[in-house]
Amino acid sequence: MIIRCDDVFSDTDANVVDVIWDSIKQRHLPHIISITPIGKGESLYHMKPLKQGNQWINKATGVTPVSKNVDLVETVNYYLRHGSELALHGLKHLDYSKLDSRTQFEHVRVGRTMLSDLFGVETCLFVPPFNKYNEDTVKACREQDMIIVPSFYEVDTWLIRNTVTTNNRIRIASEQAKYTGNCAYHPYWLTGGWKKDKIQIDDKEYVISEGAWCLNNSMIIWERFLDRISE
Repeated sequence: MIIRCDDVFSDTDANVVDVIWDSIKQRHLPHIISITPIGKGESLYHMKPLKQGNQWINKATGVTPVSKNVDLVETVNYYLRHGSELALHGLKHLDYSKLDSRTQFEHVRVGRTMLSDLFGVETCLFVPPFNKYNEDTVKACREQDMIIVPSFYEVDTWLIRNTVTTNNRIRIASEQAKYTGNCAYHPYWLTGGWKKDKIQIDDKEYVISEGAWCLNNSMIIWERFLDRISE
């Protein structure tokens, strides 16, 4: 069973993911860190980006490289030194099934190079954003000796995100995770506490709702889940 951290962006909170990753490391669970080298993640969690399309996602996420988040880079490096594996989560967090073959090839090539230059390790893993990919994605990865790691079970979007979580839900989630081979979580869902705000894209205003949970409560649930799957 592998724990996979998706959606590490230039605006990911290094202090929060350090707490999350440390709880995984303490249980000696295999861990993949999936990084999107270009763009921010904030808008992706509120605006139903797949319905908006890749053009909207490009504008919403911007072009800030993950290298700008020095604390995050140091944290990632620490966990890579302690056994975590590195994966490319798209050059940008786009729907790859909507991109042409040449663009996909270049995204994989450039993204892989950026991660190699930044962390000093060569990754062979590609985690498709939104778990969206097609035959062109498979071909682009195969030609560059990359392995696609699909998402079989996304634990936090169903379990951690919900403020009311029962023992039965955790039991079911842990049983599914054991049989699917890997489960993905997203650090953002565990951070909580963002303020009510608005974001403007293409002269249209979107309301960002306030989080209904906090890190401490989320970590209690998360650690109970990790205990169950590491038994």
